[in-house]
Amino acid sequence: MRYKTLMTISLALLVGAAGCAVPPTPAPAQQPNSEPPAQQQSEPETQTQAAPPAPSPQLEEVSPGDKIAIIHTNHGEIWVRLFPELVPNGVENFATHAQNGFYDGLIFHRVIEDFMIQGGCPYGTGMGGESIWGGRFDDEFNPALRHITGALAYANSGPNTNGSQFYIVNRSELTPGEIADFEFAIEMQDEPLIGPDGPFTDEEGNIITYADIIAADLAQAYIDRGGTLHLDGMHTVFGQVFRGMDVVNSISNTETGPGDRPVEDVIINTIEITTYS
Repeated sequence: MRYKTLMTISLALLVGAAGCAVPPTPAPAQQPNSEPPAQQQSEPETQTQAAPPAPSPQLEEVSPGDKIAIIHTNHGEIWVRLFPELVPNGVENFATHAQNGFYDGLIFHRVIEDFMIQGGCPYGTGMGGESIWGGRFDDEFNPALRHITGALAYANSGPNTNGSQFYIVNRSELTPGEIADFEFAIEMQDEPLIGPDGPFTDEEGNIITYADIIAADLAQAYIDRGGTLHLDGMHTVFGQVFRGMDVVNSISNTETGPGDRPVEDVIINTIEITTYS
């Protein structure tokens, strides 16, 4: 049994779920506003999500009736499937901002090649933005939604600090070590996760298996598509690009200056919320 595998594959559950760590640089992070956030008028209820059955909906083909967002940019369109059943507050916040025109004319202010593109700050600096409820809202982590390439997630400045800023993952290839770890997790799905003091257990004393850490289909998706595992359990994933990754890559490859800001503005013209047909 390889204990080293724990350092990567188990990060989302054993570290991220505890909300006690900050992702290493570089990582998409929304900086706090220079002014205190407005007092929240009403807060969404905190949701406790259970993992849906495999396969992950993040890996399924989009179907008629699915809620989607079409991000119209000056580089082209990015089509994203949203997951309101799994991330109700996150999708409501994003969709309402979009429908109210909040994102119209904003830019992708932070772009890191082969990592992610980030936008949604009203100031274009990464220092602003709030939720539709005012201030910040809580994380909604779901083990069926991961940071595979094409994932749409909220930027934040720590646990439960989601506002308006979001990013799209576009890291296309894993390291050989990461691939080996995911292959190992697939092979060991039904086996207990072993640490230096024996098997890991959950709050009820049940032994944690590799399948509890990451389902085989999602582990294979990381291998096939790439992604940023270290952000799982630290940033809320609420959508998945199903058309327009070439546009994401075009934006990712744009020339940047200080603060990873594109030299030429990458503009979000509008974000359209609709159902797929």
